[in-house]
Amino acid sequence: MELDPTGRHAFYSTAAAALPADTNGHTDHYRRDLDGGVPGPLVLVTADASGRATTGPTGAVTPAEYGRLLAITGDWVLVTTSQPLTATDGNRLRDLYTKDLLTGAVGLD
Repeated sequence: MELDPTGRHAFYSTAAAALPADTNGHTDHYRRDLDGGVPGPLVLVTADASGRATTGPTGAVTPAEYGRLLAITGDWVLVTTSQPLTATDGNRLRDLYTKDLLTGAVGLD
């Protein structure tokens, strides 16, 4: 688990489907807004730019391939994952992405 620099947003990863739309069976990263003492809605960080869960690579994937997340701000993260968060990523290898959680914009770095 990780907090953004302000402590407002918590990020964590799990293989459990924490949202109904998460049907890929892979470990995913999520964000929860902790502001105001009432937890806000979950956001699937390892989603594509339209917010859909990705299919992920097929076959055995080691825990290291699921990657890590670094919260630059509560809405801007760096994430490494073997899941293709962009349509142009088809290599089935762990890649470094930037993700704007406000707009959904994903960059492949």
